[in-house]
Amino acid sequence: MVVEVKIFVDSSEGTPFGKKGRNSATIDIPRGASIGDVMKSIGVPVDKRNLCFVNGIHREIDHVLEENDVLLITPPLAGG
Repeated sequence: MVVEVKIFVDSSEGTPFGKKGRNSATIDIPRGASIGDVMKSIGVPVDKRNLCFVNGIHREIDHVLEENDVLLITPPLAGG
C-alpha cells in the first residue's frame, strides 16, 4: 500500500529521501506496517521522542498506517 512520508530534520546533511532539501516521498509499505516500521525502513531512528502525526493527528510509533495516509515525522520541539 502507498503512504506519503514527510520528515522535518536538519537537511544540511540530507534526508532519508536522498537529495538535500527533499523532505517527502511517497513510499510503498506492507499492509499492517506501523509508524515505527516506516521509520526503520527509511533509516530514521525509532525514538519515542520524535513527534509523529498521521493525517494531522498525533500518533504513537506503534500506530498502524492505512492506504494513502500522510505521515509527518518531526524531532521534539524545544523552547522556553
